[in-house]
Amino acid sequence: MWQKIVRLSLRTCLVVLLVELCPVYGVTSEEGDVSLDFYNQVMEKIFRRRTSFQVLEKDSTITLRIDPSFAAPIQVSIERFWDKVEVTAYLLADDERSLQSQIARILKNDKTLSATEVAAQLSVREAAIRPNEEIERLLKGIDSICIGTRLSPAVVLDGTKYSLWLDTKSSHLFASYSGPPKSEETEPIIVWMDDLRRAVIREIKAQA
Repeated sequence: MWQKIVRLSLRTCLVVLLVELCPVYGVTSEEGDVSLDFYNQVMEKIFRRRTSFQVLEKDSTITLRIDPSFAAPIQVSIERFWDKVEVTAYLLADDERSLQSQIARILKNDKTLSATEVAAQLSVREAAIRPNEEIERLLKGIDSICIGTRLSPAVVLDGTKYSLWLDTKSSHLFASYSGPPKSEETEPIIVWMDDLRRAVIREIKAQA
């Protein structure tokens, strides 16, 4: 286990992040084992991040990726412009089974496939999300949240990994957390990530 300290000034808030990393060598599902490196390669190919700032009016991008061990991952991209906010969700077409299970099932037929070839067999749908009142409240709240300096290591109880990227034209922040469900002692940024996930999923269902 090792620690890395990252500092970023986000608007008026000094963010100090203490990342606790535990070595993980692979992921397992009922379909079979998948190496962590291969798993991450597939994940990065199916879920792209919008980090370009070629549009002058673009202020920042927030990318939230939530990867449960018991269901398919979801990625939410929030692009903030001077005069508007665009929210996009990316979901696997098969949203019932975990990503590792889907990768392992594909590799069962041909273990020589590359991460690119496996990713090509996974269908991802893109959904434009209308920022309702709840989502707008959460988006406004992120600027006032300082990531605490005491993100202590925790036993993973629900098997969910939260990844958050905050990108501006001049700075970048990445936070990753795996831990138990929300409690009164949960860090505000983790509560925010889980609340945004739930709000986006509710809006996706409402728009269906």
